[in-house]
Amino acid sequence: MRIEGGQSIRPTAGRHGALLDDLGRSICSLKIPEGTVLSIDDLSDVHGVSRSVVREAIRVLASMGLVASKRGVGTTTQPLASWNLFDPQVIQWRLNSPDRLQQLRELAELRIGFEPEAAALAALHVDQDAIGRLMGLGAQLWSAAHSGDTEEFLRRDIAFHSTILEATGNPMYRQYAPVVRALLLGRAEHGLAAIQPTDLAVDRHMTLLRAIQTGDPDRARMESRTLIVDSLQESREMWQGTDEATRT
Repeated sequence: MRIEGGQSIRPTAGRHGALLDDLGRSICSLKIPEGTVLSIDDLSDVHGVSRSVVREAIRVLASMGLVASKRGVGTTTQPLASWNLFDPQVIQWRLNSPDRLQQLRELAELRIGFEPEAAALAALHVDQDAIGRLMGLGAQLWSAAHSGDTEEFLRRDIAFHSTILEATGNPMYRQYAPVVRALLLGRAEHGLAAIQPTDLAVDRHMTLLRAIQTGDPDRARMESRTLIVDSLQESREMWQGTDEATRT
């Protein structure tokens, strides 16, 4: 499933992109274990690319905290604690690794921590432009849900929650939008969300919208938390089923 819009993940076109993607996936899945020394010459030979392409890929990986270079040691892969876990590309690589369920849990729990407060701030600010966009998105969510267009619902759901972050008036909250986008996409792509949006889910969005529209921060906080907790519980039930299926 491919969803357009929102903040894009770092472009990975050409040989540099292919090498970056391969190394990133391998490091995030621990196929290349922590502490592995990466040889530019070896990577160049194995992947059939120039040394300059390898150096550029390593430079990007270093900016994400996945590798580090030290004189006399070389470039080594780093522990998870050193990774930039908010980088959309790192999130995507982890979601495509055997660690995907843990990644989804972490993202969902993080979401519970900051989105209700973002909704409360949005209600306090009552940005009319943002309210107008949210009303339009609310109508599109309702239409997509009742027409059975799950991809359109997901697209508008991402935009809805991203707009709430924008409506806070706080640029730091806005920078969480790619995290929310990655979580919602990851749930859908890995079968951890309902195939068909429920009427209750649509109603929760509409109630949250009304709380923000009427400038009621306490209600907005409560409705946002309820919506996210419902979503997390739905995913928990599905990933518990996945865990059980994996063990059998």
